[in-house]
Amino acid sequence: MILYAVLGLLFIAMIVLAVLSAKKDWHWLNPVLLVFIFLAGSAAMIAMAQTLHLRRTALKKLNTAEQRVATAEKNRQEMIFGDISSAEYGPNSLRGLSQQVELMQLGRGREWSGGTVENVDGEIKFTFPTEQPENEDANMSLNDVELFAFANDAQNRPVSFVGKFLVVEQTPKELFLKISVPIANWDEYRAPKAATWTLFERMPFDKHGIFRDLYRHLFPEEASLAASDFNIGKFRQFLTTNEFAIPAAKLGMDPASPEYERLIDEVSFDGLSLGTIDAWVDKAPNRQSERFEPTPAEVFIRYKFTGNSNETYTVDDKTGKLDTDGTFSVQGHAVDPLLHLSPGSESRDVSFRKDDIVEIDQRTAEGYQRPDGTQVPPFVDREPNVVVEDRIFRRKLVDFPYEMTNLYNRGFQAETDQQRLASNNEVQDTALQDLLKQQQERTREKIAIENDNNLLRNDLDRVSAILQQRDQQVAENARRIESLEMKLEELRRSIELRAQSISSSSR
Repeated sequence: MILYAVLGLLFIAMIVLAVLSAKKDWHWLNPVLLVFIFLAGSAAMIAMAQTLHLRRTALKKLNTAEQRVATAEKNRQEMIFGDISSAEYGPNSLRGLSQQVELMQLGRGREWSGGTVENVDGEIKFTFPTEQPENEDANMSLNDVELFAFANDAQNRPVSFVGKFLVVEQTPKELFLKISVPIANWDEYRAPKAATWTLFERMPFDKHGIFRDLYRHLFPEEASLAASDFNIGKFRQFLTTNEFAIPAAKLGMDPASPEYERLIDEVSFDGLSLGTIDAWVDKAPNRQSERFEPTPAEVFIRYKFTGNSNETYTVDDKTGKLDTDGTFSVQGHAVDPLLHLSPGSESRDVSFRKDDIVEIDQRTAEGYQRPDGTQVPPFVDREPNVVVEDRIFRRKLVDFPYEMTNLYNRGFQAETDQQRLASNNEVQDTALQDLLKQQQERTREKIAIENDNNLLRNDLDRVSAILQQRDQQVAENARRIESLEMKLEELRRSIELRAQSISSSSR
């Protein structure tokens, strides 16, 4: 704007100067035309320079924007995939974070095991087995976070659901917890014993092969191997060292203890045949136990049908549980989801054909006696067209969701019991008040009786004193009478002697 104003003033001044000079030399139109040509050329040069400046500025901004776009694209790629030169997703990339979230979902979220507990002013103090590092990320803080607590067994494994707790204070050494969901038997844990607890950030879900799925996810090359090529030793090393698995330090256990070895055995051998397990144990060095001996409830027998089955089996049994019943419940109902019929199917019976394979728990396979005395025959007696293919070890699962449901059921039952107890307390309070009144009345009667007894004692004492005085007077009177009788006897004798004397003298 200033430039154009200067040009305008210069244009007016040149016109005035041209008009004044045209009176002496030229026609006034000649200088005016010359001035116009000069100004037009000047304006054109200025406009060209301005255009060139604007173009250079626009090109510079375009280059800067393109560089920013390239940088933003590179940053976007790094945010999604991490370092481009790395074969793995970076820990801060979206894919890396997604992978970590997926890995956490395979497990139980964050977990703190082997902590000792004690009651401090109505709150539970959970002491970590080892001091936790300081975490500057506020999102990782446990303050005001609800955790699920389980009591551990002697091997430091969570076996009994204690309750849901709110973290009221967190330090590197301990957590202070406040019960948020009371349970019926909370008094058993209000003054905790020497046992340890395990805290979970989420309600854990136990299933067969959970750590093996995690292992194959972290090591994709292992997922492509056949079952016969599965490296048990490498998998056990993963279980004892990886932070997402079950290292001894995380559980607060001694890595050289038989209990920890048994735990690793159960997880690493889960789903393997007993023959494979025995072969590996025979070759394994530095073991605490020479043999691995599963319980009958942990052994499943795999049968293969050599012909059609003789019986049909009921499926969709909602009461059965795989961790206790196996593929079939003790009533013969199928509880394996693979055997469930599709919704809407009218038939709920299934039969087996040649080459079908089933796995049955050892108890059902070998036969047993029901509580009512009915004898269930072995499976091979009921189905002769089968052959035993293998014996499989399956560890016993911990039904954590059932524990949670059971907790709420016990909490509801506790509330009902509490209401009934409150009603009983009212009746007992009324009876107690009546009893207190009767006791007070009895106390008053007792006091009155004691007063009467005191008066009777006083009267008895007075009567006893009077009787004693009377006895003394009677004794005194008896002595006096005896003395008088003696005096009368002496007087009688004296009179007789006197009479005899008088009689003698008269003769």
